[in-house]
Amino acid sequence: RSVSILGDVFEDINAASINNTFPGTLKNISLDPNSVQIKPKIAGDYVLWRDYNSSPEGCPQGSVLWYYDINQETKQCIPDSGYQYAMNSHEIFWLDYPYQFRVYNIADGSTRELTRLDYHVLDMNADDENIVWTSDPLQEYNSYQIYVYNFQRGVVEQLTNTPTKKYYPDVSGRSEEHTSELQ
Repeated sequence: RSVSILGDVFEDINAASINNTFPGTLKNISLDPNSVQIKPKIAGDYVLWRDYNSSPEGCPQGSVLWYYDINQETKQCIPDSGYQYAMNSHEIFWLDYPYQFRVYNIADGSTRELTRLDYHVLDMNADDENIVWTSDPLQEYNSYQIYVYNFQRGVVEQLTNTPTKKYYPDVSGRSEEHTSELQ
């Protein structure tokens, strides 16, 4: 099951900044207190975030995705990762320019292409069966809608089609066939 932990609210993974918010033991998993780490996500035994400054050996300077293995207490960067990202319990997804979904397999470190879109993506989330996102394929910036990519079917589907903007989709658990009630 995938859970996003207020990725747009917490701008820093530094546990000291949320020390009084959550009970239990807090651990700072960020790399550099002078760096900017944003939009943390957690799924299974992994925490994922974007880091804008750290550049340890093997990782480029600039915007890089990092993940932390909670059980092994290890960190790993994903070089050349895109700007929008999501994860499930065993894979990390991101969108490269020009609008190519890519997948990083946490177990073996391999990267592969998933599908190509003709438009930008916002607010991406994933579970073990689907990726969901907000997008405006006409690039009018006034009709953001929700889309899903199902791994088994291998197709992109538009879930909403209304004149109002849709933001922050999330997905968790088993897929259900969507109905016209979503639209």
